[in-house]
Amino acid sequence: MVYLPRHFLVNNYNAVVPALGVEAYCAILRPAMGKSAFDRCSATARTLNQTPDATFRYCFQRLSQRGGGRFSIDEPDTPQCYMFEGLFTGAMRFHLGAHGAAPPLDCNECNCAADGCYAACCFTLAARS
Repeated sequence: MVYLPRHFLVNNYNAVVPALGVEAYCAILRPAMGKSAFDRCSATARTLNQTPDATFRYCFQRLSQRGGGRFSIDEPDTPQCYMFEGLFTGAMRFHLGAHGAAPPLDCNECNCAADGCYAACCFTLAARS
């Protein structure tokens, strides 16, 4: 595991988004973050011998503890949260797969607390049609 100070990620974000634009950045980041989350959940479940639900919650708890934001399943709290859409997708695919169904999923941030209009960020997850 590689630990980086938060400003490394913020500075990379601040350089890449103006160059590519938000849509292109999301198109690149979503599948990468989704794969990372799925792989991490799978490894964690094997290592800790946890249920899928416990693994799902544990992975977001650890992400919170490592400075990725303060996550609860219903209340992520970090600016530019859309960068976490892939994490939600990968972790939920892991969780659903353990119950026999792992459909392709789409995740979109519908409200962002960083905009100043909402008390919390909100994401929607849906099976891709």
